[in-house]
Amino acid sequence: MEEVQERTVVRPCPRVLLVCSSCTGHLIPFAELSRCLVADHSLAATLLFAAATSPPPAQYLSLAASALDSRDTHADRDHPDLSWRAFWPDRDRVGSSLPDSAVWGGVFALAVTDMIGTPALVVMVELGVPSYVFFTSPWMALSLFLRLPELDILCFGEHHDATESIFLLGYTSIHAHELLSESYVGMLSMAEEFRGVDNILVNTFRDLEPAVGDSLEGLEVLVHPVGPLVLTRSVSMDWDHESLRPDQDTSSGSFFGATQGEETSMDFLPKGFIERTKGIGLMIQAWVPQSSILAHTSVGCFITHSGWNSSLEKQHMNASMLEVQVWVATVGPNRFTSKEEVATAIHHGMEGEESKKMMKRASELKEKSEHALSKVGCSTQALAQITDTWKQVAGANGGNR
Repeated sequence: MEEVQERTVVRPCPRVLLVCSSCTGHLIPFAELSRCLVADHSLAATLLFAAATSPPPAQYLSLAASALDSRDTHADRDHPDLSWRAFWPDRDRVGSSLPDSAVWGGVFALAVTDMIGTPALVVMVELGVPSYVFFTSPWMALSLFLRLPELDILCFGEHHDATESIFLLGYTSIHAHELLSESYVGMLSMAEEFRGVDNILVNTFRDLEPAVGDSLEGLEVLVHPVGPLVLTRSVSMDWDHESLRPDQDTSSGSFFGATQGEETSMDFLPKGFIERTKGIGLMIQAWVPQSSILAHTSVGCFITHSGWNSSLEKQHMNASMLEVQVWVATVGPNRFTSKEEVATAIHHGMEGEESKKMMKRASELKEKSEHALSKVGCSTQALAQITDTWKQVAGANGGNR
């Protein structure tokens, strides 16, 4: 009798396409997410990212290289308006940047885009590929996006003229003048497109924004906190700069700025600012490894504009956290923040009983953020459940599409 040998059919891992705009603050969590999908969840991942310049800056490419499989598509920086679309390549360019096999045969089981990635969403719909959104800003910002279409109908799109506060999910309110009128149309367009999304990943963890997280439960769209996903690999840093040494306990006045482009004009700074801060401060025009800076023991207080990655990264460093009650960005009667208000906020963050409370709060959040990403943490479990769903969908469709 002829012996029949069984052959094991090895199916390829389902492949996820991650599509990211040209913002460095989006690229970092997308690169980390792609690495996590491959390393921890037995998925294959391709990162398609847009670059603001051609060729992209070396630092930008270095960040993207942390994803095992990445492809660059040039973003449209000559967009005629000031909307969010300026950070995105147009729809045709997204489609042409995909591998031919994806367009004609289909190799992706699922796609994940950032919140301004609707050109990619349109392409994925045409290809019949299920799509998720990875929201790289906080839950609070997502709360605004989910509420904005409703508010626009109620107020006829004239929020900047309204006198009453706008209440968001999570029991928080903002004033109408805090919505940027120049970019309102773009924000509203994005918010309306979110209505067609079934699932949203958010780069946060529940203990950081518990009230907002609770308020988002029960919505038609499912929201999954999977963060904090921040840069974890080491990046080379020139520690010989006079503003970064020695490693001491006393705080010094070092300035770390970030502007787009390595040769951006510094004309926006006050006259003589560079000269006055020479030797005691450091201005950096490009992206910097922020976690390495925050780990330096001379850092006594950390202030950021509105960068969410900045806020997440500092949780790992245990730097003082400026809470809502002492935000530096408090706007006075003339809608400007005075230098006295900034100085007062920094003082509260570095000295006295208020500083001790902030340090205690920062330490608690540090521990909670680490637990969220542990094997039994809520963010780890949430991503595991999502990826299990993706694998089931891929299996039902015969693997990669």
